[in-house]
Amino acid sequence: YNSSNTAKVAAVATTYLEPMGIYANKVKSVEEFPQGATIAIPNDTANEARALTLLQSAKLIKLKPDFDPVKGTTNDVVENPKNLQLKPIQMTTAVRVKNDVDAIVLGN
Repeated sequence: YNSSNTAKVAAVATTYLEPMGIYANKVKSVEEFPQGATIAIPNDTANEARALTLLQSAKLIKLKPDFDPVKGTTNDVVENPKNLQLKPIQMTTAVRVKNDVDAIVLGN
């Protein structure tokens, strides 16, 4: 935009993020996830990063200090005390896999 309009516009804040939640049939809280629980996360870049950020905010994992919230991946997980199995899936298949995993991280 700047080069084609002779402007000097700079991003000063991030944009609004749609809500995302952790949904589970087998447990009632994140504290109840068993060791090795499988959590399905979106396999598209932006939503995978958002899901990882949510899992970190729930204190289930810890991400690298330089984690990129736009294009971070499961390779950026540095601590996973419950040895959660993070399973990237196409979100269009979430309904079909919901009974095969312990939880799904899903955009609302």
